[in-house]
Amino acid sequence: MRRLVISAVILAVVIALAAPADAGDRRHHRHRHHDHPDLRNAALALATFAAANQMLNGPFLYNRRGVDIYAQVYAPPVVYYVQPQVLMPVAPPPVFYPHGRYEFMGQRWVWIPNAPPPPPSVEPCVPTGELAKTPLGYVAVCR
Repeated sequence: MRRLVISAVILAVVIALAAPADAGDRRHHRHRHHDHPDLRNAALALATFAAANQMLNGPFLYNRRGVDIYAQVYAPPVVYYVQPQVLMPVAPPPVFYPHGRYEFMGQRWVWIPNAPPPPPSVEPCVPTGELAKTPLGYVAVCR
């Protein structure tokens, strides 16, 4: 697309500058010394050089993505050093069951049972004054 636009501009400039301004008008034939063909030729040469420079050097120095090929070939490679990161593993949460739990310790799962329930509470004996006969002997009756 760029080449087509540049070619059209070059063609328009060449056509505009190639025909003299008074080519169709014969009345100004004797004032031809006021026309400056050297300036017109210099402008035409400069425009042609600029367009040819874009058409010839552009595709060779840049690829289709606009990356500078000259810099890729002749620039020294840049090496980035990234500090390695040490990641500590996160221990999974314990897995609970009604009678214990599994916990991950080191590199394996360990079973940890629940603590035994406390013994039932025993109220102190308040004697009623009566005695009960047992195979081991007499025992005070509590309320």
